[in-house]
Amino acid sequence: MNKTTTALVGDYFQKKAELQEFNKKAQDKSAEAGKLEQQIGALTTDINALQMKLNTAQKDMRWERLTYDEFLQLKRDMEEKSEELNGLIEALAEKNKDIAVFERHLNSRRQRVSESKNAIACVMVDQFAGEVVALAADPLKNLICAIMVSKGLNNGYTADEKGQFRDNLYWAISEAILKTVFDDQAVPAIPIPDSEQADLQIKDIISKIAEAQPELIN
Repeated sequence: MNKTTTALVGDYFQKKAELQEFNKKAQDKSAEAGKLEQQIGALTTDINALQMKLNTAQKDMRWERLTYDEFLQLKRDMEEKSEELNGLIEALAEKNKDIAVFERHLNSRRQRVSESKNAIACVMVDQFAGEVVALAADPLKNLICAIMVSKGLNNGYTADEKGQFRDNLYWAISEAILKTVFDDQAVPAIPIPDSEQADLQIKDIISKIAEAQPELIN
């Protein structure tokens, strides 16, 4: 593994650690919001119960089921709990604003991790291409020549036809190799791994690099 890959892998795990830290903070903030919601729910239940008592207070006092002092206490309780509820609602609104801002920062961290992983994959493309050529340069040359002949491709194209010739040749080479490597795919007409499989494969390679060099994640 070259120095560029090593540096990129180290950067990837650093950004991943930052993301994990942000994820933990996001979970804590969500838990705080959840507690506020529970308090609001419980207090709303209490206020509804008080309101029901106040709705019948005049009749209850006439029938001496409620004293005037108890009525005044009910009103005080209602005022206190209503004020407390308003405070909780405001606190929850502020907490949700904080979470929304934090979520944007969290998405930015996720994007950085993804970009870091993609940068490693870009280096791996050249690395793995070099390994393949080193192992099978002559078979690859033979394959390309066979494809050009079998497909009737030749380099007698005009300037306008250059792009089409290149695309046809690249696709034919890719198809011949991919059909052999990924012959078990669910869609044989497009013999490639799905994006999730490819992503997991690269993550697995990065993890193995880190296992070989633990200092990259410390």
